[in-house]
Amino acid sequence: MGIGIRPDLCSKGYGSRIVRLAVQESRYLYGANAVYLDVRDWNHRAVKCYALAGF
Repeated sequence: MGIGIRPDLCSKGYGSRIVRLAVQESRYLYGANAVYLDVRDWNHRAVKCYALAGF
């Protein structure tokens, strides 16, 4: 799954909310016990988003 946020909506908390909802839905649909992320280390905004979402 790929997650992207329109640039004008960045830094407003939507990304971390979407990530949390995606994890919740994965657990509900697939019984997922673990969710793994692949993020480019240069993408500081995404790294911060994932950290705020609990990763």
